[in-house]
Amino acid sequence: MIPKELKIALLVAIPFAALAALVLGWSRWFPVPPERLVEVVWRHDCACASNWMKGLRAEGFVVRDFELDDLSSSRKQWQVPASIDGCHPGHYMGYFLDGHLTPAVLRRLALERPKGIGLQKRDTVKPDAEGKLQIVSSQLMLIDASGAATVWPEPPANEGGPEPSTLK
Repeated sequence: MIPKELKIALLVAIPFAALAALVLGWSRWFPVPPERLVEVVWRHDCACASNWMKGLRAEGFVVRDFELDDLSSSRKQWQVPASIDGCHPGHYMGYFLDGHLTPAVLRRLALERPKGIGLQKRDTVKPDAEGKLQIVSSQLMLIDASGAATVWPEPPANEGGPEPSTLK
């Protein structure tokens, strides 16, 4: 005969074990489509990563972010050239990301799949009348395996890039 305490323990433990198995295996059983998954590593002293990731999430991207003391292993894994040293490198569909790339740019990257290993947004900043730095222009740069950068032109304003529903 099974003691009453053991029956109660089993009635409690079995559902919790099943729930734990579901939670731990969730990403394997229900994987995120690659065109929605962005990985970002950042350091505690990075003040801008949070807003960028928040904007991506608001547009339907799943952002897996990791706060690390040292970003060098992720940079090496993602083949980020040593000359690119942004404070929160990202990875998306096989490309490294540098800079605050918009959801529209990521959708376009997923659709066009240009030949390269990464995409960088280079901002030109200048102080305003009060001395605060302001972005005055930006340029998208496609980075190849040798680290060479070529301009990846933005679509004309009337085209606006891929529709948001295309890759959601």
